[in-house]
Amino acid sequence: MDKKEYLNFSIKNQLTPRCPIINICQRKAYTVYFFSYLNEGYSNIGGWEELLDRNGEFSDEYFKNKIEIQGEFPTIMKGYKNWFFTNTCPEVCLFKGEHTPVGFDNRACTSGSWDNDNGINENRIFEEKHYFECAEFSKFLDNNKFSKNINQSKKIRKKIPQEVKVRAQLQKEIDSKCPFCKNDDVGHFQIHHIDGDPANNIMDNLLLLCPICHSKITKGDISFSNVKEIKDLLLIK
Repeated sequence: MDKKEYLNFSIKNQLTPRCPIINICQRKAYTVYFFSYLNEGYSNIGGWEELLDRNGEFSDEYFKNKIEIQGEFPTIMKGYKNWFFTNTCPEVCLFKGEHTPVGFDNRACTSGSWDNDNGINENRIFEEKHYFECAEFSKFLDNNKFSKNINQSKKIRKKIPQEVKVRAQLQKEIDSKCPFCKNDDVGHFQIHHIDGDPANNIMDNLLLLCPICHSKITKGDISFSNVKEIKDLLLIK
């Protein structure tokens, strides 16, 4: 995903062009630490945030409003002739800056490798993401901060047109079982708006699931990326 594709996705989904939590996101900060400080004489991993703070990497609001890493931490393995990284912030690579690894700029890369075993640099990209897929952004959305930072107008829930018909279609889509826990008490299932916008009632944004799993999504125990993955699998089934 290059810059044009990334920004077009943001526009299409009525998002800010770049991640609105980039300055308070711990995953982004950890990515910067791994790419720029890990093998530069800094080995005190326990104090990595203090290290970044001393080097002027944080805004004033970072420690006050920090969104902590949700799920798997970024990982990097560095050697003299090769290294590998995964679970990193996509915008560090995409928007070229002093912390962008050489050869990975201008791509929303979250996992990749670099090899120079034969004297020739070889870069591989294994995964790319938009910030909308990050668990930290999902947590931010679930904390009801999304509307304040992206859309100043309050989102109003709209009744789903032909809700009975839509519900029947969604029930058929999941084979009458919750796609997460396989609960089959479908009479009590609820319709979830995947992007968090209760006015967006297109079928691709709706998912029928049990109230327990619906609650877990709201609390952030099930991430947006997991929900999106389930929906995408159902759409191609």
